[in-house]
Amino acid sequence: RDLLEASLALTEQHFGSGHPEVAGRQNNLALVYQDLGDYARAKALFKQALSVWLKTLGEGHPYVATARRHLEALGGAD
Repeated sequence: RDLLEASLALTEQHFGSGHPEVAGRQNNLALVYQDLGDYARAKALFKQALSVWLKTLGEGHPYVATARRHLEALGGAD
């Protein structure tokens, strides 16, 4: 978790918060939080990743579908 948090911070600093690489780090960190049982934090990160991927990659991209599946597993994107 600590290494992924550091990686996310550096990637965001380098590319900016709206970059698909940042969304990838958010998604990976969310998976860790999900495994640790911190579902609220995982859900928030999945939502952030989904938002970035939708804006940058578009609705039809597999990463968007992946983020939607993760959110659904946590109870949706409400």
